[in-house]
Amino acid sequence: DAAVAAFLEAAPKAKSAWLSAGMPKVVLKAANEAALQELHAKAQSAGMPAALIQDAGRTVVPAGTVTCVGIGPATAAEVELLTGELKLL
Repeated sequence: DAAVAAFLEAAPKAKSAWLSAGMPKVVLKAANEAALQELHAKAQSAGMPAALIQDAGRTVVPAGTVTCVGIGPATAAEVELLTGELKLL
């Protein structure tokens, strides 16, 4: 799960704040794998926890296919800077 993977990369203070806030998540749609890769790189460059998720290949999606990126825990404002143009899924 992208949220858990990104959470595991976060600093202890960010983890605590996210847990205290009720573990909020927002799911957005990216155009393609390249957009996910770019979003992941931008999040890392901004110093935000981020995890790129590859499918295990147990269903119709081939193994290794990048299917999503988890970003945060971070403030809504920080995430919005990276994802503001994306639409809700």
